[in-house]
Amino acid sequence: MKIYHLNKKLFFFIFPLILFVSSVSHKFYVSTSVAEFLEEKKSIQVISQIFIDDFENALKLNYKDVLRLSPDNDPILIDSLISKYFNKHLKFIENGNVLNNIFIGREYKNDVVVCYIEVLFDSIPQSIKVRNTILFDFISDQKNIFHFQNGNMRKSFLFYSDNNTYMINLK
Repeated sequence: MKIYHLNKKLFFFIFPLILFVSSVSHKFYVSTSVAEFLEEKKSIQVISQIFIDDFENALKLNYKDVLRLSPDNDPILIDSLISKYFNKHLKFIENGNVLNNIFIGREYKNDVVVCYIEVLFDSIPQSIKVRNTILFDFISDQKNIFHFQNGNMRKSFLFYSDNNTYMINLK
């Protein structure tokens, strides 16, 4: 009977504590990217989605002269800054060589900027390394979800500050 009484006291102490902790708003930081390897085009096409406010702050931190990310602002400057940022923070590495990202464009959907990138190969390698450090310089607990598709094979990766590189087989 004493155990039951102790458990009951513990329940009335812990349950409100759990309710309080779960009701406190916790902001999370996540970007998502979907990449598809197209063997016939010798390319990887990437679509990345990043929250606009976080991306604006990261661009300001890196390039100082960034404008607000919106369709009405200087598109040439914004595209240039986004392209530089992706070349620095989303790297595809083949045999130790960093491949050049080609920034295709961007669009805005609600509070997210959607960026389109392509990586071209001269010849198709066995595997590549992907290093994703998007927003790591701005947000310490940033997580980047990266879905990779190669034909019927689909793999998902979680990049975070201590684990920002994965090897992906293409053949």
